[in-house]
Parts: sequence; C-alpha cells; structure tokens
Amino acid sequence: MSLKRVLAAQTVLFLALIFVACACIVARLVSPSDREAFAGVGWPEITDGAFTKDVDNEVVAALPIAVGLDGLQAGVEYRVFDDAGPQVRAGCFGWLFLGEEVWEVKDGEHNVALHLAIANRIAADFARRRVQIVMLTVPDKARIARAELCSQAVSPQARDRLAVWTRLATGLPVRKVDIVRGWPGKPGYWRTDTHWDRDGAHFAATRTAAVVDEILRGHGAERATVTDAKAPQPRPGDLMHLANLEHAPSNLRPPPDMDRAETVSWQRSGGLLDSGPAPEVVLSGSSYSKNSGFSDALGLALGREVVQMSEDGGGFDGAVFALMNKHASILAHAKVVVWEFPERSLTQPLNAAEQAYLGAPP
Repeated sequence: MSLKRVLAAQTVLFLALIFVACACIVARLVSPSDREAFAGVGWPEITDGAFTKDVDNEVVAALPIAVGLDGLQAGVEYRVFDDAGPQVRAGCFGWLFLGEEVWEVKDGEHNVALHLAIANRIAADFARRRVQIVMLTVPDKARIARAELCSQAVSPQARDRLAVWTRLATGLPVRKVDIVRGWPGKPGYWRTDTHWDRDGAHFAATRTAAVVDEILRGHGAERATVTDAKAPQPRPGDLMHLANLEHAPSNLRPPPDMDRAETVSWQRSGGLLDSGPAPEVVLSGSSYSKNSGFSDALGLALGREVVQMSEDGGGFDGAVFALMNKHASILAHAKVVVWEFPERSLTQPLNAAEQAYLGAPP
C-alpha cells in the first residue's frame, strides 16, 4: 500500500474515532439525569471555573475507556497497515521487532569504539581482582529471525554492527562466546517479545558453559531438581506493550506466545545453616540473563549454581558497574564473571555512568 493511501486511511480512522467519542458525549449530555449536573449554573460558577470543571467531568465520564480506544486504534493500524507504532516494527506471521534493532543511530560507530574502551578498562579491573570474564554478546532478534522480518528494512549500521564489534574486540583480554554460528534452525526468540525463548536461552547457556568449563578446568558436581509447569501459559510480550497492542481485540493483534515455565531447585549439602561454598560463577547481564530461564540453564549446563546479578535494562554494562561498586564482596569470591549484553547496546550513546567511568583516572 502506498504511503499516500496509508495516510489517508489513518486519517479516516482517526476521524471515525473522534466521531464515536463525540456521539458518546452528546448522548450523555442530552439525557435528563446528566443535565441536572448543570442545573443552577450562573455567572459566578462560570467565572470561578466550577462550570468548566463540571463539563470536564461529564466529558470524561461519557468517553469510552481510553485504554480500550487506544487498543482498538493500535489493533486496526497493525492489522490493516502493518503499523506497530514508533518503537516497534511489524514482521510477518505475528512477529514483532524492536525498532532499535534495525534503525540507524547517530554516531553509532563512534559509540561502539567508546564501549570498547569501557570493556578494556573493565577487563583490566577484573584482571587485578584475578577474575576472568566470559563475554556473551546477545545477537539482535532481527539478526537471528531475519526471515520473519519480511519487508522491514534493516539499516546498514544495524546489519554490520556485530561484525564491526567482533573485529574491534579481537584484542580484548576476555573469553568470548559466539552464539550466532551454529544457532539452531528455529528462531529461538519469542514472537511478541524482544528476548530469546527457552530454546534460544538453553543454546546460549550450553555454549557459555563450555567456555566456563575450560577456565575452571572441569565440570561441576552440584545437583539440581527441575520441575516443569503442568501446562503452557500465555506469556505477555514486551513488544505487545510497546506497540500498545496488549489491549487490542484478540483478532486485531498477534496471538500470544505460550510458555511452559520450569523451576530449578539446587540441592545443598549440610544443615539448615550451611550455605555451602561461595559460588565461583557470577552472571552479570541484562534482562536476557533474567529471561527464559537462562541463569538456571547456565547453572545446569555447568553443574554449578550461578550467582544471578543481572539487571533489567542493564544495557551494555549496568550490571557490571553494580557488581564492581555495590557487590564487591560477591566479586571477591568469584573466579568467572559471565558478562552478557545485547548487541544493540553497542551503538547506543553512553549514559552518565559510562561517561564518568571513562573520564575517571584508571
């Protein structure tokens, strides 16, 4: 559909919604019971704002629930125009993608170089603490599930981002995990969420564990019990929220992902007060490390319980900074830190904490 026709259709939709809202307001204000709200209104009530306040209250009461209207509009735009809003890109077959994964970021290449400088300083800091870093760069969903992008364009910067980082980070004194090569045939990401699904998380955990085992010279002997949920349950996707589709009618939005959760319980020896030896592996990452059971899958693949120190919205280094500055006691007992971050964070501008870290004396 041409841009001109899309704009025309969206204009018609907007006017239709305005018409429905006006009709609701008129229907309410002409009813005898609602007209009583304005009985006895005189000049004093108009001048002191009381009349305007009554009108506002009646208008708000007359309008259909705003969430429902917004959801309806978002659903129509998604279903008719493949438009998922300014932050989300609509692929095919119900797939949604974060816009940050595909668009151009101003000064993105320079930002990659700055993140490399931060990584070098962090690696030197950890070396002084005698802690080894295993770096896991999570590829964009748009990279792995590119077939599901269909007609959505990917900027050259986003397309080349991972290759640029891999080349620049060659001399970085950390152990790196490559999970793009040999990725399972299925997408490995949720349709309506930014994150990997359980298959993707388990694959990444297995690859990461192989590198950690090399550092620790062997597999762990800790045991855990895994309990699966009885039945799959709908899983709310963060992209559904960003696209304002979570309140859209079911026939106007993608079908929900279904997830069968699992619970992992580690078996500790000793009495109730015996917590056992301090774990040697710390996971310091973003929401990917907290999603789809990645932390548990990593521990099971290692045969070692993992300390989870990841942060939602941690970006490139938020959890690592917190580990160094706020949780030094945990870091003091660690032998390996798994540093996970999403690929798209590499081209993002530095935040205040990153700027201060680069500007501080080494």
